Amino acid sequence: MCVCAKASPDFRLAATTNNNRMDLYSYDTAGNLLNDGTHQYFYDAENHLIQVDGTPGYCSTLTGTAATACYGYDSLGRRGHRTGVHTDNCDGTGKRDYAYDLSDRWVLEVNSNQTACTSQIYAGGRHLTTYYDGNVMFEHTDWLGTLRRENSIQYPTTGYHDCTSLPFGDALHCTWYNDTLHFTGKERDQETGLDYFGARFNSSNFGRFMTPDWSAKPQGVPYAVLDDPQSLNLYAYVRNNPLNRTDPSGHCTADGEKHGFWWCVGHALGINETQKEFNARINNERQWLLSNAARNGDQTNALRNASAAQVDNLYWQWTKSLEQARCGGFLNYCENVLEAKDYQRASDGSFVPLVRLHGDSTITQGNSAGYQYWSGKSTQEIIESLKPGAESPLTVRPNGTILDGNTRIKILEERGIDINKLERVIIEKVPLDPLP
Repeated sequence: MCVCAKASPDFRLAATTNNNRMDLYSYDTAGNLLNDGTHQYFYDAENHLIQVDGTPGYCSTLTGTAATACYGYDSLGRRGHRTGVHTDNCDGTGKRDYAYDLSDRWVLEVNSNQTACTSQIYAGGRHLTTYYDGNVMFEHTDWLGTLRRENSIQYPTTGYHDCTSLPFGDALHCTWYNDTLHFTGKERDQETGLDYFGARFNSSNFGRFMTPDWSAKPQGVPYAVLDDPQSLNLYAYVRNNPLNRTDPSGHCTADGEKHGFWWCVGHALGINETQKEFNARINNERQWLLSNAARNGDQTNALRNASAAQVDNLYWQWTKSLEQARCGGFLNYCENVLEAKDYQRASDGSFVPLVRLHGDSTITQGNSAGYQYWSGKSTQEIIESLKPGAESPLTVRPNGTILDGNTRIKILEERGIDINKLERVIIEKVPLDPLP
């Protein structure tokens, strides 16, 4: 069976407005393409394509002019149901449901009777095999992951099938239509010729997406790289460079890394980071520790040779300690959250005389439990607990006022220790200071 698409995209299409929408084509207020000259498209409130052609609402009411296709989505935004599939040996109704693996790739397609029609096998992130109608087909792709040849397990050297297409996946032609995963491994919908990328549908005929890109975290131009004007077009496919780039989810390629839909959502929310971003963060944390935590040559050398995990762990220990000092402990509330980088040691490194913030009665009576606890510790244990890098280090203002460590300093004074020689964390920058 031969599947042929329209001719290659007409790059003479004009977009004279400042929103990159094509002239002479209609869009809704969210920027979704409503008609491409062949089909009419309907979207839900989350900009998912839910119906192709037919009376508006047909897919939910089944009244009026029938739709060419209807689509449904699961709670994660993945297409889980579809109608309009061309009749084949599996089902005469054209209905399909999909099951996904943990990498958000569909691995099983079933018909309206819940009978398996097609299953996909992946290895090392690569689409390896398709099982269909009793046939096991091995997939051979180009450097972008676009299907170019299939051969069966029964006839490994003969009976193969070839697929050809142009750079944007347009003008697709296969000598026999067995697998629907074509352009860069994405589902090609027979009923519309669109490629399903997860976050969006791509029109190979236009060489662009049907809907503008978006991010879970508000951004002026989602996923834009400001030194590349091509990235400012929210409809563009891989910055109009389809021979060298792919878009794994319809969303983002960050720092040259390809990631799936949910990774991109996490990246937009600041949960995930690229290797480049991780390296930069660790370098910044290491520099902060060298400038503010290291007190001698041995500590400096240790920090310079520490692994990324060790640097990250130590940095966040300092962050925790400084925030506890600023906010008064774990259960107290601060309006905003700071990191260690928001603090810096006094520039001259001087040890000014310490001044307790709380008087004797406040410590011995108001904080009697803490006073009794630390009174039971040895002098060396108390001194170690006050050192920079400890869970709750001695933290002071530049003028010597103690923010954290008042009770322990009181006990050391009682024991005749020269408290002014103790190492301490001196905070110069405290954007939010709840203390009097």
